Amino acid sequence: GEPLLDMSYADYGPLGRWLEFGINVHLGQEFGLTNQLFLLAVCIAIIVMCVAAGVIWWKRRPARQG
Repeated sequence: GEPLLDMSYADYGPLGRWLEFGINVHLGQEFGLTNQLFLLAVCIAIIVMCVAAGVIWWKRRPARQG
């Protein structure tokens, strides 16, 4: 089929440009290696917090009755 619409970045409005920027930052494409390393650090921090939450809960869990 033929393209229905051909838009370049210059045709985007302000909201479209911000959305495109946000997607590129989220995918690690906007600031190169620095962006990718920052996103990696965020992912590792989330994993560490999840594991730490489980460990803290396990240490403070209610004692079993019986």
